[in-house]
Amino acid sequence: MFNKIVTLNEKPNQYEGIVINFNPYKGFAFFKPNDESENIFIPPHLVELNSLVDGLKISVEKEDYIDNRTEETKIRVTKVNII
Repeated sequence: MFNKIVTLNEKPNQYEGIVINFNPYKGFAFFKPNDESENIFIPPHLVELNSLVDGLKISVEKEDYIDNRTEETKIRVTKVNII
């Protein structure tokens, strides 16, 4: 039986990357992960709360949700930490 060793720097469900496509008129932005996976929507309340701007290095937690308008499953940021 093998046990996984978790280092102090490793945080489950944390993804590092940068803020991109900040929209000052609507208040939202997107998160571009370092692993080159799909960009993720950052809701306006998180952009404002964390004073996010384009190019800022952050780590995030994300969740799947169902879009009320299209009923599609999408991904959004739920928590932001500035690196």
